[in-house]
Amino acid sequence: TLPELEAQVRAWGEERGMRVGTFQTNSEAAFLEHVHGLAGAVDGAIVNPGAWTHYQYSIRDALEVMGTPFVEVHLSDVDAREDFRRISVVRDIAVAQVRVSQSAFEDAPVSVQADVTAAGFRGRQLSAQLIDQAGAVAQEQTIDARADGETAAVRFQLKPTQPWLSFYQ
Repeated sequence: TLPELEAQVRAWGEERGMRVGTFQTNSEAAFLEHVHGLAGAVDGAIVNPGAWTHYQYSIRDALEVMGTPFVEVHLSDVDAREDFRRISVVRDIAVAQVRVSQSAFEDAPVSVQADVTAAGFRGRQLSAQLIDQAGAVAQEQTIDARADGETAAVRFQLKPTQPWLSFYQ
């Protein structure tokens, strides 16, 4: 549900020392007022402009005036849909665009790569752990430490245990 997703994102932010606020509306006027209120008050934003993406220049203007980097997010692969949905009036002012396909992506395995650099451990075995959001070890791998300052890649592959969004360390 939306409240569960918002709670997950807030918790993720809090773990990283960030304060996360959320806002959802179907009213363009309320959206514009909210975005105008963010100017100078936030360091970044994640925005799902929905259908407004394709034609609503007032949304673009508000996001531009906000003066804060933002990521445009879509819950479908807009580039794989109808021609008019491939138009985004905010794409060129967003720092990134994130979109998901409507396939069963929750069933696909997720790959997480960590680059490990150690000093003073050459020739010793190190343990790399992937920790889930509850603090449990989801996976663990042992690697041989390389020369000081040399990076080793550790790749974990797993299937998340819950749909939507999961965070790992």
